[in-house]
Amino acid sequence: MQPRMHIQERGALHNEVSSLLFRYQFFTRIFSCVGLFLLFTTLFSPFWLTVIQSKTPINVGLWNICKDHTCQKLVAKTKSLHLIRSLMSLSTISGLIAVACVLITKPSLKNSNWPLFTNLFTGILALITMVLYGLSLKFKTLFGHPVPDTTEPIYISWCFVMGCFASFLFLLNGLLFILIAIEEDSTTHFYIRERKNLDETT
Repeated sequence: MQPRMHIQERGALHNEVSSLLFRYQFFTRIFSCVGLFLLFTTLFSPFWLTVIQSKTPINVGLWNICKDHTCQKLVAKTKSLHLIRSLMSLSTISGLIAVACVLITKPSLKNSNWPLFTNLFTGILALITMVLYGLSLKFKTLFGHPVPDTTEPIYISWCFVMGCFASFLFLLNGLLFILIAIEEDSTTHFYIRERKNLDETT
């Protein structure tokens, strides 16, 4: 009777842990895909800064300056813009690798730490990029280009916010993978201990 009770308890625990891990893994897939989409949008969109001039917004991105639906290339005149472009490109590539590590179902990859490391690396790199971009902004110049004459403030636009949110999603993914590893490790130790106790009773 007692061994049967142990088997039932182990079965209930296994189902509970499997359900929890499934939810974690489901959210990691969603977060990584959404985060990658946000990174790609942020990388190429001209909506990092908005300058209001004569009621016509001027949108400034990492690569272009746009006004009245007409865009021209933003020439990098400062080292900080070169660095921000490089970091943003690298974080997007890293995000692509992170998504591949999350979605590929090969057991050797699923059981490795690659999904954890790539998601954390992408999140940290994107966060550094956002912080560096914010610190590089100056009142009278836009990365070496003079600010257009305007009495209106210069706004941080929605792409900067998207980049910050993408960083948060990848960092959250890293936390979820840590929780998955802890849960799997504790479950393995539990089964080993229960198996040992069962062998001793028999």
